[in-house]
Amino acid sequence: EATPYQQVPDVFTQVAEAAPEALFATCYLFNRDFLLRIVKRLKAIRPSCLVILGGPEFWGDNEVFLRTTPAVDAVGRGEGEHIISHVLHSAKDKTRSWHDIPGMCWISADGTYCDNGTAAVSGEAMQDMLPASEDPFFDFSKPFQQIETSRGCNGQCRFCTSPLLPSTRTFPMARIRQELNMLSKKNIQEGRVVDRTFNQNTERSVQ
Repeated sequence: EATPYQQVPDVFTQVAEAAPEALFATCYLFNRDFLLRIVKRLKAIRPSCLVILGGPEFWGDNEVFLRTTPAVDAVGRGEGEHIISHVLHSAKDKTRSWHDIPGMCWISADGTYCDNGTAAVSGEAMQDMLPASEDPFFDFSKPFQQIETSRGCNGQCRFCTSPLLPSTRTFPMARIRQELNMLSKKNIQEGRVVDRTFNQNTERSVQ
């Protein structure tokens, strides 16, 4: 984990020493240049490392970016749970076939730009998703934790990417209480809700 306030050589050294087979990273407006400087250095010394980026920077057409940034093997558009899972399985099987993975954009071996649309987790699938705090790699050392109780928004604000996803989907209240209890047991004193809207179901928001 790193921030743009750190020095590129320091972060690059940490990543390089880990000798990753694959690197996934989230790209925002504020960390794009910082992240790409690290990725390009990594690809120069580990050309076999699979580099896949996602995040708000890739909601549009990604062909120009991929053709001008060969250090990045592919980008994911949309919600990343299924993208990462499917990519890791294909890498493990050495198939390198992404044609069945929603949201994947890449340049094929013959130079063709491939675009698999937008990945989204269905409302039904969200009912079975475990809280992030249940993940064995979850970091409880931070002074606060972000909490997600819903995804999407039916608003049409032009500056926001949320309307590009399906209509608002919610996690079960039992799951939310489970996550809050877990954070409380870990002595986390502050939770920050990252939902895009609280206006569509005010009764649920009060709960």
